[in-house]
Parts: sequence; structure tokens; C-alpha cells
Amino acid sequence: MQGTAEIATALSKAQSEFPAIAKTRTAAAGSYSYQYADLADMIRALSPTLGKHGLSVSQLFGFHEGALCLRSILLHSSGERLESSLPIPWEGGRPQELGSFITYARRYSLAALLGVAAEEDDDGQAAETAGKPKPKRARSPQKAQTITRAQVERLFALCADSAERLEVPRKLVEGILRQALGDLGFKSTKDLTREVYEALCERMERLSLDDLAKHESQPAESAF
Repeated sequence: MQGTAEIATALSKAQSEFPAIAKTRTAAAGSYSYQYADLADMIRALSPTLGKHGLSVSQLFGFHEGALCLRSILLHSSGERLESSLPIPWEGGRPQELGSFITYARRYSLAALLGVAAEEDDDGQAAETAGKPKPKRARSPQKAQTITRAQVERLFALCADSAERLEVPRKLVEGILRQALGDLGFKSTKDLTREVYEALCERMERLSLDDLAKHESQPAESAF
């Protein structure tokens, strides 16, 4: 059985020297927002310290029991390694959707493997929400179908991608998203059901300049 004494020592030293990771990205999650570091920011910040201590990270894809998985491997110059595996939810949809899931999976897996924080801690927000009494509703099953925080983040990432592709301000694209939410009867993205969420993701991904022009000329109507 392979030991981990050397890699554990090297990782401990590296963790004590890791620089603060600049969280330059902003994600809006319903009624609140948070800062996070994207994958490129993390790699740029951590690689020098990892290399100094003979460490490197490799992220590979494979299948386990028929499911696509991301394997994140921390390697040491001694030959020792630590690794983790994370299933990727993929059922043969659009390649762009798979790319979004992969990006998030790589970022979260890398942070967990190295013991660093890539985004602001929202435990306070979660605790505040959990502490408030919630009235009982007749349609409780719909509550269980609302989207996750990662899905909210992906939706806004698609907005950013479309803004960059169309060379327009990101706020303009997010304005179209907010208008669409209102037209559908949702107050914020965190209330979205999964069925509506997938449709919104597809439309934000396919956003065109004609959609933007329609939004600016008819702000009271939905661009969708």
C-alpha cells in the first residue's frame, strides 16, 4: 500500500504558504451575491507554491459504473498521490452544458483537494434563511424541485458568456434575464424550478443581438 507521509508533509507546508486567492468574480444568487475566484485565478495563484514543494495537480475524466466522473489527483515528486472522484451529471445534452458542469466541478474539486476557499462562505446567509419559520404550502413538492446554488451560478455564467460573445455589457444581458424571470412569475433565480431553469439556460445561451434590440425597444415585454 502506497504511503502518504511525504505528500502530506509537502501539502502541509504548501498550505501554510498559499497566497490569498483574489476573488474577482461576482455571482448573483437570488437576493444576495457573493465573490468567487474562477478556475484560472486559482491555478495562477496556487501553482508557484505547489511547484516549490514538488506538488502538481492533474484532473482527468473517466467512467465509474457507467457515469462520467472527474478525477482530481494531487501528485508529489516522491510518487505519492492523493485523489478524489466527482460524478458529472451528464445525460447527453448540449456540449456547452457539459462544459459548464466541468468548469464548476474542476474548481470545486481543486479547492477541496488542496484545502483552500475559492469563494465567500455563505453559511451566515444559509443559517439566517434556515432560522426563519416557513409557512406551510399546499404545493410543497415544487419546493423540492427548485434549483441549486451551483445551477444559479451556471445561469449567470451563461449570461456572462453571451455578453462576451455579443460584445455587450453583462448588465444588459442580466437585465433580460431579470425581465424573463418577472414574466414567468418568479421573484429571483433561487425560486426557479428545474424545468423552467433548463429553458432559461438554453435561451440565455442562444441570445442574439435581435433579442437585445427587442429588449431595449420594448422594455415592458419579455425578450423571450
